[in-house]
Amino acid sequence: MMLTGDNILIAKEIGRQVGIGDKIIRLEEIKGLSEDEQVKIVGEIDGLAEIYPEDKYRIVKLLFVLLGIYGIFVPSLTLHQVMVVLAFSALFTLGRSSQWR
Repeated sequence: MMLTGDNILIAKEIGRQVGIGDKIIRLEEIKGLSEDEQVKIVGEIDGLAEIYPEDKYRIVKLLFVLLGIYGIFVPSLTLHQVMVVLAFSALFTLGRSSQWR
């Protein structure tokens, strides 16, 4: 899952180039939907583009709901700690990819 503040066209191209996929939408496209609808859509896409820093907590919460782990450990971590974990996870995945060797 790619989360970026980049323009949608740039995000799709980067997603294609690094193998994440190009099923990327603007966050604005799901903002007015219910949480259940947002979780469903987030589970079907490769990323969100044109996000702002203030949107990150909401997106991380949706990801945790999608993964079924929201109540387990989000309260024990700050948003910053969660973002660091997600960033290291992404870097580890990219590092193991043959495209990056």
